[in-house]
Amino acid sequence: MTATPLYSSVSGDGSLKKRVVDVMPIATGLEREELEGKKRFDMDAPAGPFGTKELYSIADGSYDNKRIIGCPGGEEDEHDVVSFWLEKDKPHECPVCSQYFCGKYVPLKNI
Repeated sequence: MTATPLYSSVSGDGSLKKRVVDVMPIATGLEREELEGKKRFDMDAPAGPFGTKELYSIADGSYDNKRIIGCPGGEEDEHDVVSFWLEKDKPHECPVCSQYFCGKYVPLKNI
């Protein structure tokens, strides 16, 4: 049985250069899950209606008390992202566009 090399040596100028050919055999944990196509983190901006004082934009989180969120503004009133602390069950108004947010606790396994 011949072993498949995990790296190859490439030398054009006489120096030894190594590069990984296949990382799957050596990848572990979160890196392996990402390589397998599992979506670990939601990097997309939240989509939904503009949060108002009567109907907040809900930000789910798995922490008990608070988290940092960023507000990019609404469709018609975009602005630079403004980050602020959002506490669970306590509405917060964006100081730039007046959009309202409220934090909601969701257990980690359900996010």
